[in-house]
Amino acid sequence: MPKVLIFHTLEWANAARMALAFQEAGWAVSALCRRGHQLRAIRALDQVYTYKSFARLRSVLLTLIDCDPYLIIPCDDRAVILLHRIHSRADPATDAGSRIRSLIERSFGRPESYGIVSTRSSLAAVAALANARMPYTEVIPDLKSLRLWFARRRGVAVVKTDHSWGGWGVRIARTAEQADTAFRSMTGARRMAFAVKRLVWDQDPELAFQLMRGRWPIITAQDFIPGTPANCSVACMAGEVLAGVAVKAVITDGPTGSATVVRVIDNPEMMQMTGAIVRHLGISGIVGFDFILQEGSEQAFLLELNPRATQISHLALGGTHDLVAALCTVLPEGPPLRSAAAAPPITAGQLIAFFPQELRRDPAGRFLTDVYHDVPWQEPALVQAFLAKDGPIRRLIAWARSIRTPILLAQRKAQAELRAPDVGP
Repeated sequence: MPKVLIFHTLEWANAARMALAFQEAGWAVSALCRRGHQLRAIRALDQVYTYKSFARLRSVLLTLIDCDPYLIIPCDDRAVILLHRIHSRADPATDAGSRIRSLIERSFGRPESYGIVSTRSSLAAVAALANARMPYTEVIPDLKSLRLWFARRRGVAVVKTDHSWGGWGVRIARTAEQADTAFRSMTGARRMAFAVKRLVWDQDPELAFQLMRGRWPIITAQDFIPGTPANCSVACMAGEVLAGVAVKAVITDGPTGSATVVRVIDNPEMMQMTGAIVRHLGISGIVGFDFILQEGSEQAFLLELNPRATQISHLALGGTHDLVAALCTVLPEGPPLRSAAAAPPITAGQLIAFFPQELRRDPAGRFLTDVYHDVPWQEPALVQAFLAKDGPIRRLIAWARSIRTPILLAQRKAQAELRAPDVGP
């Protein structure tokens, strides 16, 4: 069976859903994640490796060598950045380095595009080259530049920082004062406090390392387009789109947060822009694109490129809307594991509520009964893991158990040695 590695440094639900999608398609699925991650609740995973926040590159590199998958599916932005770093440091003159680079290039595409796809500030130039419609966007080096931008554009601004996700790092500023506040929160003491919180509570040292090295985030300002958020996710190989899923948001978790209820749509304009950028950058794997459908005209404006699996990537909607089935068709040997034409869509309806996101947002809401609720009923332990306590508490319990287990084993070994009979010389 072909082997895929699901790599996740956070605790979003999309990683477990992608693992299940590949399992159901017949792949051998391995996972690289934190202790206490929901992925570990899935039955019949081929192998589970532990991602170590304070030995990030080493833990990832050792996993790639031991697992040796055909594809890597990253499920968050940090996972993408770490894999890009490993690619740049791997020595192509050695056998191990050559294999690592080939694996990452097969999973992501052309190395020349890695620095572009992982930063928000680079997308505007790529969109222009690919003739993709995008709101006016400008890199903001300092607070003075932001004030000048706001005075010149005279409209609502969206202030963004690179390497952020889930709505964090995006602020809608309707006045110059709000823009000032957004910029300061992304670059000043509040960012330092957030870095300390990530380091201590989330066991995530990345932001703290960046600040210690004097690396401040790149800030961009973008024209605000009133409308409805929309997303598409595509499976692609060497710049060719194989399949795609497109949705627009019905309910979102806050003004800049991710969608919890979506409507499946057929939007040729979104798919055309997506295909043009994928071809231009030579992307492989599974990637997502964020759009806004302008109020009134319904024209699609590209907002962001997510070089990873997103929360809609696992949705098997049949035909050319089944991303995992499409990747089965490009395997180097053997027949496709799952035929996209033969696999029935998971729902005939257009409205989908994500689990557990919508349940957490509104436990008694109508969107839990009147639409398709995307619950992985085939994995009861995973459902329970999704409904468990917050991630930091779960990780604290897992960490305590990891410390306690070797102590108990040592105690049992000592007790067994004391009980062993003395057989003499």
